Amino acid sequence: MLETGVKNSIIKVMHGKKAPNCLSCKHFFVTWDRNFPRGCKIFGIKSIELPSIEVHRATGLHCPVYKKSDKIKDNDKSGGWYA
Repeated sequence: MLETGVKNSIIKVMHGKKAPNCLSCKHFFVTWDRNFPRGCKIFGIKSIELPSIEVHRATGLHCPVYKKSDKIKDNDKSGGWYA
């Protein structure tokens, strides 16, 4: 079941935006099912492709609930040593 806030955000049209990368999304998970290895917790889907592709195929819109995972680090190049 989708949360109320998620339902409302799905209604919003997201034209002109690039498809989000599910691999960096908070809601993405690996299913460990060989036939359907990728999943989305929000939409409750498992797929052989990225869930954002399935969402786009079903709705015609890019995924409206993408949220960058807290586990993903930014490539901040301000400081540190780089070759």
